Amino acid sequence: MSLLAQLIHLLPGENPDEDRDLDDEFDRITELTGALIHGADLTLVPELEGHLETFLEREDFYGRDVIGEVLAGIAGADALPVLLRASARDLGDDQDTFGMIICDLLEQDPARARPAVLDLVGADDGELRATGVWALDFILSDEDLPRVTAALGDPDPGVRSAAAGPAGRLARRFPEAMDAMAAALKDRDPQVRISVLSSLGYTKSAAAVPHVTRLRDDPDHRVREWAAIALNQLPG
Repeated sequence: MSLLAQLIHLLPGENPDEDRDLDDEFDRITELTGALIHGADLTLVPELEGHLETFLEREDFYGRDVIGEVLAGIAGADALPVLLRASARDLGDDQDTFGMIICDLLEQDPARARPAVLDLVGADDGELRATGVWALDFILSDEDLPRVTAALGDPDPGVRSAAAGPAGRLARRFPEAMDAMAAALKDRDPQVRISVLSSLGYTKSAAAVPHVTRLRDDPDHRVREWAAIALNQLPG
């Protein structure tokens, strides 16, 4: 039995009621994952992508994470188009592990990662756009200013929330980004306002203070709490 077949055999099967103790098999899964990555057999990529799709369809984030790690380890930045699209599919988890796998690839080679990220930023689907804008934050450059400010006005609130992170980084250097974030503080979606407030706090910019101050009387209590947090982080 091949290493990949052994790994798949250890991961959760098609039966959702299958009684398996993954903790007992964790060391073997880790060993097989490492061996597959070390082998760097690119011929396995199509099969790995097929297994990844299977786990996504089952809404199995553990299998997604394991196969995603192997795929990233073998294919590197070339795996990003598949991994980013997988990340856009909500399986109900926080994606901490899967997000770290993607972040490592983004930061290893930003230039190679850029086409895959921009492809999603311009996608028709809102979840794909949100994932692309989230990823853009890790490879951000000054030329992304128009993309980020446009994303703050996207029809999808998930995209607008995701844009708060990169917008905050750009706002430290570009007044246009700060102006776009100030406008986003009037967003009808409370979560977008919270995301922007959180990002403004990290700017450490005095220019953000008057914009944040206006939200101390926001009708949403969570927004008021985040306005207070942001003000505590800002000068004065």
